[in-house]
Amino acid sequence: MVKEMSLVSIGIAVIVIGFALVVIGTLLHAGSQQKAGKDGSAKFSFVGFIGPFPFGFGNDKQLLTITVIVAIAFFLVMMFLFSRGLRWP
Repeated sequence: MVKEMSLVSIGIAVIVIGFALVVIGTLLHAGSQQKAGKDGSAKFSFVGFIGPFPFGFGNDKQLLTITVIVAIAFFLVMMFLFSRGLRWP
């Protein structure tokens, strides 16, 4: 299945899924703010890679843990795809 999809198609799919998750998260957060009132707190976390070295920061330990797990899963999937012969254009 991966051989049938080009790298561009995979990239576009990841971008579309990312936008969908942002929209869904915004709508869910807006709905919860109306029910709970305005408390003014926001949780965030960010994980990135510079070469093979990961880094991350955030203001919520649980959210940072989830973000790190997702980043590790993404890294493992990419390593698997590259080991199977997926090449950059």
